[in-house]
Amino acid sequence: MHLKMYVTISEEDKIALFDVDPDSGRLESTGVAPVTGRPAPLAINPDRSRLYVGRRDIKEISTFEIDQNSGDLSMVGTVPLESDPCYISTDKTGKYLLSAYYS
Repeated sequence: MHLKMYVTISEEDKIALFDVDPDSGRLESTGVAPVTGRPAPLAINPDRSRLYVGRRDIKEISTFEIDQNSGDLSMVGTVPLESDPCYISTDKTGKYLLSAYYS
């Protein structure tokens, strides 16, 4: 089974990509994806084809397509928000993306 893990490194404006060995839990770094605006919360849709990234400094959520072979990310869209997103999640169908923020 091919497992990937995505970790935001907010202060460096990037997302670190890892392969995960399902038997040992060992992580192997496979690269980084630059994402400006202090990326923080992440959510993956149920079929694991899209990664949603909250960008706290610029008050946006961006959608990235996940390459099913390599796990690499390609940005496909961005929506503006009224405030910086603290939490994001999809519903179980993947049709809706929910976001919460402090105000």
